Amino acid sequence: MCPACRKTFDWEVELASLIAEPALMVNAPRGSGGEGRPTSLWSYAPEPPKARGRGAMWQANVPCPHCEKQVRMQVPSATKQKKSVALAVLFCPSCEAVWQWRGPLPEEEVTCPSCHYSYDPRKGNVPQKGKFRCSCGQQDDIIASIRTLPQHQRLPIRPYALQAYLCVAYDEESEDHDSQVTFFNTRESDPSFGTTHQKSVTARETVKAACLLVSDGGKFFKRFSVSDMRRLQRAEALWDQHKDKLPYPKSAIPEGYNTNQMIKHNYRNWADMFAPRQLLALSTVLQGIIAEEDQTLKEMLLCAVSNTLEILFTTFWLLGQMTCTPAWEPTSS
Repeated sequence: MCPACRKTFDWEVELASLIAEPALMVNAPRGSGGEGRPTSLWSYAPEPPKARGRGAMWQANVPCPHCEKQVRMQVPSATKQKKSVALAVLFCPSCEAVWQWRGPLPEEEVTCPSCHYSYDPRKGNVPQKGKFRCSCGQQDDIIASIRTLPQHQRLPIRPYALQAYLCVAYDEESEDHDSQVTFFNTRESDPSFGTTHQKSVTARETVKAACLLVSDGGKFFKRFSVSDMRRLQRAEALWDQHKDKLPYPKSAIPEGYNTNQMIKHNYRNWADMFAPRQLLALSTVLQGIIAEEDQTLKEMLLCAVSNTLEILFTTFWLLGQMTCTPAWEPTSS
């Protein structure tokens, strides 16, 4: 209960979040408090360390969602309760922002917090199987569009978002150098590398300081930024430089019931199924496995790589997710 306005609310000690930018977190007007709590208001504040010493008060500053005051509250002695919170990570087709909706998605349109564009997140530019809708409104067959291209050329693609993991146990010593670049003997004296490296460390420190991602094991989604593009281009350059020395599939995709679907999209070789950065990472790992002398360990590592490839070939669509967050629920006292 807020000591200022005397109203009750849920005090969440872990924030349910799949992005790291508070400005892009939108709460549903009803139901954002969690499953089965349609009208409950909530507020987030991390649980403070336990007070030490006789007479010490175990308290924390918590923003009240009713009166919007920062109030000093006594940490309840009751056991924290888990509650389910619906989260949806959405992509804005106008400004390409990656943002979060907390609570059940409405049947009507939602409004992007970045550009204020309203749209239906359930409708995309693929209205039905094998069809696509252009921004001009024209609808056509995907295969028909591919047929206008030369056989060696595929439809252009570009990254628009990232699913990533931020290590919760952050180790500053591990960021003294870029292990990928050092592995390929690229010197840090490279001006372009140094600039990107500094910005990368700064960005990770900024995200870490937000303390928004710990509750979900560090998983988060973000917009594909200019710095992300620089890292991608760096990996592509490394692949072009070292691919002749690395093991990767060079054989053609054979014809078959399932593989013909790939060939129709102008994927002719197995390597075509991977992006250059994926080829760089997987072939580097495979090269290390080949060099392993312990045959048992080598076979176990190959199984791990095989499972990784299976995941890479599995597509998924994340619209909504239920997450559990611990909170102290209000009492009648």
